Amino acid sequence: MGNSQPKKGSLSHEHTLFHQYVENRSTKEQCDVCNEEIYGVVYACEVCEFTRHASCAQKRMPLEITHPSHSMHELQLQDESSDFLCERCFCNSRGPRYHCSSCLIDVDLACVSSNNDQSAEGDEGQIPEGRVRKRTRHFSHGEPLALFKYRKTTQRYELDCSWCDKHLLGMSYGCFNGGPYGCKFFLHESCISKISKRLLHPFHPLHHLFLQYSNVGYRFSCNACKGSISSTNLTTYYACHKCSFYLHISCARLQPTLKHKCHEHDLTYFSRSTEECFNCHACGHDCNAQKNKEGAFYRCVQCNFNIHFRCLPAPPVGKHRYHRHFLILHHGVIEDDSGEYYCDVCEEERNPKHHIYYCKKCTYIAHVECVLKEVSSHLNIYNISKWKLAMKKMISDLFVLATGF
Repeated sequence: MGNSQPKKGSLSHEHTLFHQYVENRSTKEQCDVCNEEIYGVVYACEVCEFTRHASCAQKRMPLEITHPSHSMHELQLQDESSDFLCERCFCNSRGPRYHCSSCLIDVDLACVSSNNDQSAEGDEGQIPEGRVRKRTRHFSHGEPLALFKYRKTTQRYELDCSWCDKHLLGMSYGCFNGGPYGCKFFLHESCISKISKRLLHPFHPLHHLFLQYSNVGYRFSCNACKGSISSTNLTTYYACHKCSFYLHISCARLQPTLKHKCHEHDLTYFSRSTEECFNCHACGHDCNAQKNKEGAFYRCVQCNFNIHFRCLPAPPVGKHRYHRHFLILHHGVIEDDSGEYYCDVCEEERNPKHHIYYCKKCTYIAHVECVLKEVSSHLNIYNISKWKLAMKKMISDLFVLATGF
């Protein structure tokens, strides 16, 4: 913030200011401060019909204010980029905020700029001294989880559920503590009941896994994704101490789904990026999604068997008896904003980030494993050249069938 900013003052607008993200060149509106094209994070008043860039709004923000919603203490402007919970509107926010160091609460710029906004029915938008919004103690995390209403704060940045790995939607639980980047632990309201204290997982079928809290000073890795299990913020994980087998909570939801002739056990779809190496048993190169532009691979956790998605005999065009058209292999499809996505073959839930087979004309979507269940081709990891020739012929045949050429 510049030195020309007022050190103390009051900032208000008679109507509610809405916080939203506008894509570049998607509107002809202009900022009412700089008269430039509106894009990025903006604040808007629907009544007065004005819109301003967040950066322009922040230039007018005093370093300290007294606000009607929390008049007993001064609020100090904090120029940070982390996620936080606005105690006034119950929504997540990101970036600069006004902070009360006495009550340890934050209020986002949109709420600070609106003096008649009501954050919840019956409370008239007030934040009493020492008040914090509803926090819930849950065994899945070592710190209290706040109930909040999720909103998208930027075009490319989303918060994901730590259990199902999907983008947050609607009412959610989250921990916004733990330093400049927060704990990054969030759950859909519907997912919080799906986490168990004890489970028998196919990654480790010999014994039950029990939910544990990490101890400071101890460092070990998740057996599924090989990522480090943090020893800070009372991180929880699943463990079988007898076998030294450990799982992130987010990895415990993964299940082997693909039965394929290239390996004796069912394979699990992985898209998680870590710094660790996953050598492909077909080509010998690293499968890691962080270094693999396809961003996905299949893995058998028990055997440490890994295979690139491109090395798996998954034809770019497939056919299933439940659908009359050919299906195209696609990186992932989000067909609507419902937040619920299903496979049209097995009618089970699917992750919209994962590869699928897709008929665009009919919006027919199928899990890769549902299309490949009866694939007759097999992978010979000792003779890659012959396998590649077979793949080229199969792709050529499928192209002829799909196009008629």
